[in-house]
This record gives sequence, C-alpha cells and structure tokens, in this order.
Amino acid sequence: MRYIIGIIWSIGFMSLSAQGIFNENTLSTAILLPEEDINTATYEFAPVFFGEYIAFVYDKGNSLYYDEVYNTPYFDMAFAAKNTLGNLARRASFVPNLSSEYQEGPFCFFNKEKSMLFTRTDPVTGQLSIYRSDLSDSGWSEGMLIELLGRDFHTCHPSVSESGDMLVFAGASIAEGSNMDLYIASREGQLWTDVQLLDEDVNSSENDWFPRFVGDSIIVYATMDEALDIYATKMIEGKWSVPERAPDPINSAGDDFGLILGDGIAYFSSNREGSKGNDDLYRIEFKGELFSSDLEKVKTTVIITLQDKLTLQPIEDAKILVTPTVNSLDDVDLSRYQIDLIPQQGGQGEIVLKLKPKDSGPSQAVVTDEQGNANILTNEVGSYLLEITHPEYNPYTTIIDYSTMGGNITLVMEPVATSEDQPEGILIPTTTGSVVVFENIYYDFNSHVILDGAATELDALVLTMKSNPRMMVELSAHTDSRGTRLYNQRLSEKRAASARDYLIRNGINPSRITTMGYGESSLRNDCSDGVTCTEEQHRFNRRTEVKILSN
Repeated sequence: MRYIIGIIWSIGFMSLSAQGIFNENTLSTAILLPEEDINTATYEFAPVFFGEYIAFVYDKGNSLYYDEVYNTPYFDMAFAAKNTLGNLARRASFVPNLSSEYQEGPFCFFNKEKSMLFTRTDPVTGQLSIYRSDLSDSGWSEGMLIELLGRDFHTCHPSVSESGDMLVFAGASIAEGSNMDLYIASREGQLWTDVQLLDEDVNSSENDWFPRFVGDSIIVYATMDEALDIYATKMIEGKWSVPERAPDPINSAGDDFGLILGDGIAYFSSNREGSKGNDDLYRIEFKGELFSSDLEKVKTTVIITLQDKLTLQPIEDAKILVTPTVNSLDDVDLSRYQIDLIPQQGGQGEIVLKLKPKDSGPSQAVVTDEQGNANILTNEVGSYLLEITHPEYNPYTTIIDYSTMGGNITLVMEPVATSEDQPEGILIPTTTGSVVVFENIYYDFNSHVILDGAATELDALVLTMKSNPRMMVELSAHTDSRGTRLYNQRLSEKRAASARDYLIRNGINPSRITTMGYGESSLRNDCSDGVTCTEEQHRFNRRTEVKILSN
C-alpha cells in the first residue's frame, strides 16, 4: 500500500503573517491628494487611464433631460492631462460624437486603447446598458449595444482585464428593488460570451459595482457598508478570493469607489470630508507595491457546519481544533517537536503526523453555535487539520483546504452508540403496485455503503417479505443533484444494489428483488443544478423507493 505523509504544524495559529491582498505597509506611508484643479461642486468620478491622460465621468449639467428642480445630474465623459506638478488639469470633453442626450459613463479602454466600452442610460426608461466604440482613421465609431444579460437587466461599469480576455461588469434585474451584482465574461473574437455571476463569496446582499481589473488576477470594486467602500478580490487557483476591504487612506467614512492602479500612483473617487461637493477625484502616491504578491498569506473566513450523520441536525458545542499543515519534511529538525500519529477517517492509506513544538501553545480553537456553525480563519491557499470532539459523538479528524473546498464546509459526525430501544415498527404495504418511500436509509457521504443501525426501514421490509413469501419487489434509488449526472446515476445504482444486498444478507432470495438507479432524474423539489438549497432540501431528494411487483 502506498502511504502519504502529511505534516501538521501546531505552532500557534496567529503567529503566521496576516498580510492580505492590500499591502498595509505601503499604504501606511502613502500620500493622499485631491485633484483640486478639476474637482467641482458636482461630480467627478470613475477614473480610467487613457495614454498619458486620466479619463473620468463628470456632470455636464445641461441636457434636455436635466431636471433643475430635482437637480438630476447629467453624466458624460471627459479627460484631463497632468501639469508639471503632477496634478490633473485642463479638462476637456471626450469623444464629442459619443456625447448625446443620453448619459454616458463609466467606461474603459482595451485593445491597445483602440476600443472602449461605456455605460449609457436610456433617458426614458432609465435602463443602463453597455455599448462599444472602436477607433479608426475617421475617429471613434457610434456606440453599439453589447448584449450580455438580456433586455430585462441593467448592465453597466465595464472593465477589461490587461490581457483583454476577460470583462467584469455590474448587472441587475430591471425589477424595482434589485441590487447590482458583479458578472464576468470571456472574449471570443469581437464577442463577450460565457457570462457568469461572480462567486458568491464576492457578491453581497447590497449593491456591488464600479469594478476595475488590476492586471488579470485582481478585481477592485465598491460595495455598500455604511457607505460605499472599496474592496478587492484576487484570483487564486481558479477561484476569486473572499474580498478584502481596502485600508486607510483609500476608504473613509464617505463613499469611496472606482480605484485604478498605476506605477506608484492610484486614482479613485470619493465624497469624503473635505471634498468640494459630491464625488471628487483623488490620487494616492506611494512607494512599493499596493497589492501583496504573497498569495498564501491572503486570509479568509471559512464557515464549518457540523451535523448529526443520522438526522442531519446541527451539532452545538462541538470543539474544533484548527492546525495549519505543510507538505514536506525538508529542513525540519524533528528533535524540536512532539510527534503524534493522527488517525484520519477515510484516508485511503494516508498517514498524518502531527508535529507540535515542545514550547508552543495551542492551535486555533473554536466551538460551534446552536446552528452547528463555527468560523475559522485560514489562508486562501493551504490545508488545515481539523480535530473535532463532542461528548455525544465519535471524534472526527479531517483536512480542509479553502482553495479546493470553498468557504462553506459541512461535515457530519457519527453519534456514540447507545442502547436505546429501536423505533416503533414501520408498516409496509403488500398490495401489488403499491409504492413506499424509504427516506431514512443512511449512507456515508458520497458513498453507497449503508451505515450500521441506519436501515430500520429495510429491516421492516425483510420482516414483511418473510411474512409474504411470494412478494416480489423493485428497489429504486435516487440522489440529489450535487455532483455530475453520470456520477449520481452510478451512485444511485450502487445504492439500490446495496439495499438489495442488505435484504439478501437478511435471508431474502435474490430472485425476488430487482433494482433500478435513477440518479438525479426524479427530483422531488426545485433543487436542480445551480440552485442554492439547504442540506435538508437536498436530503429530501435522496431516498430509496420500494414498489410491490407482485404478491
């Protein structure tokens, strides 16, 4: 048998560096400067680089649709150059033929600044849409509507990645009360395809908008806390990380949004105290890197949910000991550590050694609440040993990794065996054509093996078939929708076969039993692929059905 050695470092969790996406050391010495020469008492916001210029959105203030009574702003696109002091000055309107009685902006450039995407608002319906314009010898083309989410959605605030291969934007249903979420799309030639809602770890219950790509792996955007705040998420191993709020001086007590990053300089919008009126442009000058390059030190919160293996009820007051792991014994002086062998459940021949420094304190420890939940702090990349104990359950040990398992992990614990009486008898119909649903046959997660003591319904069927020696039955197994269709089909076939084997082991002739596996093809609720459901709702779809073929 091939063995894998996992090394567990019990070194006091918080001694690891807590440096995140933003480099706080860089920001601690940064200089914040308002762009006094172009800021006004109205609006200047959503800056974007355009060659040596900074383009942005401003309040033009004179339009057929400008409402002087309600002071409705009329947004358009402008740009400004830097003067000899580095301040933005000499503001001018951008691309006159794109300026219209519609509102335009925010916007972005790509394709070596020969193409742009911009937001346009319909003055009658108020619907936001993204348009494209391309630069040729005759100038910028008329805006062309980009179809992304369909006519029933707002789309706005586009930003293209440095490679030009990805588009991030904000979108929301046109239905009243809908919030903006972030979406991402891939480029195929001139089209943007494969539009997907950004990970649920990124989108919140409030408006998430004004996104900007930094390179290809970081998205900076704004979301509503008490005011609009700037956050960042980083692509790590194919998944966008849990967002991190930008520290001071980027965020303030006011609205802060629309950050872009250059070499030693960043621009963003804010209506913080000291601004001239509404939204103003600010710049930050700094030395070093604004974003941390150490992916393994990006922190996130993982929610662990513990449930009873038989009832799926939450387990309260369970203790979870959390220990970071490493993958190699290179350069490790074993004489400095206490070495323990950790029995890992379902380890497939895996051996885990726990190395605890002889002079160290305990690892991170948490206790589950009444909902069976506990929050633990982990790195975005890296695995952690969980040692879980509760007086009413068998100890449970497992290893988790946020980068592959996500930020919500549900684990089940097996109750300690008791001598309680068996539940009351179960009535099995004997009439030909009758169907009874068995919902309390329990299997290990992702397994077809029936747990000991978890097949009382099958026990009742055994007694019924022994009392009716001519009874023929069909066992059919159903799964929930999690996993691929092919996997669920095979799993259901194995579970039906396991139920059949259980009857045979208990004295039923194999010729009296047929089996069918239906996988996820006969769900009893709406919990299909892509639908967020509770564990209880998924469990409703997992069952074994018995049909009386003859008697």
